[in-house]
Amino acid sequence: MKKVIIDTNILKKEKIQKIISSKIKDKCGKNIKLYVSEIVLKQRLLPLYHSEYIQDYDYYVDFIKTYCEKDIIDAASEIIERELRNNFSKTSMYSKYKTNDIQFLNSPYNKIHTYDIETQNNLKYRAANNYKSFIKEIIDEISNLKSSEDWKQYCYKFINKYDFAVNQLTQFIEKHDKFNKDIFMELVKLWWKYATVAGTLRFFKLPNADNKAVDIVKNNNIPKDSFLYYQFRADDFIMDYCLMQNKRMDYDAPNDIIYVSCMKNFDILLSDDTKFMKECFKELYPNKNKQILTLEEFLKRFG
Repeated sequence: MKKVIIDTNILKKEKIQKIISSKIKDKCGKNIKLYVSEIVLKQRLLPLYHSEYIQDYDYYVDFIKTYCEKDIIDAASEIIERELRNNFSKTSMYSKYKTNDIQFLNSPYNKIHTYDIETQNNLKYRAANNYKSFIKEIIDEISNLKSSEDWKQYCYKFINKYDFAVNQLTQFIEKHDKFNKDIFMELVKLWWKYATVAGTLRFFKLPNADNKAVDIVKNNNIPKDSFLYYQFRADDFIMDYCLMQNKRMDYDAPNDIIYVSCMKNFDILLSDDTKFMKECFKELYPNKNKQILTLEEFLKRFG
C-alpha cells in the first residue's frame, strides 16, 4: 500500500479531471491512499471561497471527500508544538479536523472563512523574503573578499554581527590557519543550524531557548523519526541551495519544506514542482523507497 501526499499544485481542475478519468480509485483500491494537508485548505480552498471562481469550490471539496483519506495532515506548527511538548518525540501528524468536516459552499456549517487569506499569504511571503534578503546580504558582502586575511576578518565580523553561539563558532574558526570562501560557507552552515533551531524554540516560547538550541545542535538531540528533524534538515538545504549553489527559490519554498518534511511518514509526494522541492526531496530521501512524482509520472505508473 502506497501513502501519497498531494501537493497543492496538483489540485487544479484540469489535473483533477485527469485523476478522475484515470479511474485510479477503482484500479488501485486500497493499494493507493491519497492524503491532503492543511496547506491545501489555505492555498486552494480558501482563495476559491473568496474569489470569482467560487463555483469551483464544491468541485474541489467533492474531490477531496471522495478521493482522499479522512485524516488531514496537520499544520506544521501544530505538529512541532506537539513534539516539543513531548521532548521532541514523534507524535501524530494528523489534524483533529477531517476531510469529512470540510463543508460545501452553501452549508451553514462551513468554517473555511475562519482562515484569514491575507494573514496566510503574508506569513508565506515574509518567510521567503527573510531567506532571500539574508542570502542577498551575504552574497553582496563577500563579493569583494579576496585574501585569506579578508576572509578571516569577515568570518569574525559575521560571528559578532549575529552574536549567537559565539563560543561554538569561534572554536570552529580557531581551527583554521588560512581562510577562504569554503571555510566561510562551512561557518555559515554551522551558524544556520544553531539559528534555525533557536528560532523555532523562541517561536514556541520555550524557556532558555538559545542555550537549549546550542545543546541540541552540539549533541544531535533531535530524534531522526521526528518531523522537526526533517524540518531542520530541509532548512539546512535552503542555505545550500541559495547560497552555495546560487539558485533562486520561489515563494512556495516554506510550504515545500513542510511537504518534504512530512514525507518521513509517506511513500510518494505527488507534485509538479521540478525545482526546489524536487531537489530538497532528493537530498532528504536519497533512498528510492520514497519518491516524488509528477501527475503524469504517477498516472503512467498507477493509473
